[in-house]
Amino acid sequence: MKRKTWRYVGIALVTMGLLTVALRMDQPQQKSLEIGIIQLIEQEPLDKVRTGFIDKLQQEGYQEGKNLHIRYRNANGDQANLTSIAQQFIGRHTLNLAITTVAAQAMLQSDQQTPLIFSPITDPKQAKLVKAWDHPQTNATGTSDQVPMDQLLNHFQAAFPKMRRLGMIYNASEANSKGQFERLKEEGAKRGLSVVGQTIANTNDVATAIKSLALKVDGMVLPTDNTITSAIPIIAATVKETNIPVMGSDAAQLEACVATYGVDYYTLGRQAGRMATQILRGQKSPNDLPVETAKRFELTLNPAFAEQLHVTQADFEEGK
Repeated sequence: MKRKTWRYVGIALVTMGLLTVALRMDQPQQKSLEIGIIQLIEQEPLDKVRTGFIDKLQQEGYQEGKNLHIRYRNANGDQANLTSIAQQFIGRHTLNLAITTVAAQAMLQSDQQTPLIFSPITDPKQAKLVKAWDHPQTNATGTSDQVPMDQLLNHFQAAFPKMRRLGMIYNASEANSKGQFERLKEEGAKRGLSVVGQTIANTNDVATAIKSLALKVDGMVLPTDNTITSAIPIIAATVKETNIPVMGSDAAQLEACVATYGVDYYTLGRQAGRMATQILRGQKSPNDLPVETAKRFELTLNPAFAEQLHVTQADFEEGK
């Protein structure tokens, strides 16, 4: 009798063991995934995108050190580094995240097979990362920080209704930067505004470009551009002397602006993370996921410049 009892116990233990193994095999989140993150430079908006992306993955059950390994590389603002990192990433990951336009271009040029999520790209079609916003038709998709130029100018003109000449410094070699200038010209023409551009190649050109532009306009708009955002202290010092109102497209530019109207980059990173999750789970491919824009935009006032220019938050809010 005792032998039979022990035999039943043994069978039960073996069965439980087999069930445990089966249950573990049935849990897809236990599979270790590899994600590569390539970033142009350490900068607050870009860091927020990365943090939001990783936080969303964690919320969806992908935790680094358990079922996920992230290989992060920063190019320190060097295009040659981007190319080198992209080549090192070829075929190594389940999915790649590219932060900034040039990082995404380098990654897609090096590896067309591994799914690519990009962010924050102002105009991915103009940057040749996708063929269409709704249907990427490449192995890449992601999120855009494009600010509706009509809404930005609504706010700007509400606070400064006498503006007639608008200026923008932009990076002529950067597709997204140039594209924003073209959109400003188009929207300005609808409103009877004269729009003047001043090109830069790097941060060393910014001070001269701002001073030159200030002589030609009575208001400026800053595009979402990493080179320009990196030079915000220089712009701020020049703008303070000219007393010309500047409207930024990114809260990181606020030091040089009377106000900014832009996206929340952490939230934009979470949107990109949600898109990545759909790909990781095999539910979608990049071509199935339209490029997404921000769900909402934030108007932020610089109190010091607002006082200097005699405007308040309410003046800008009239442009809603």
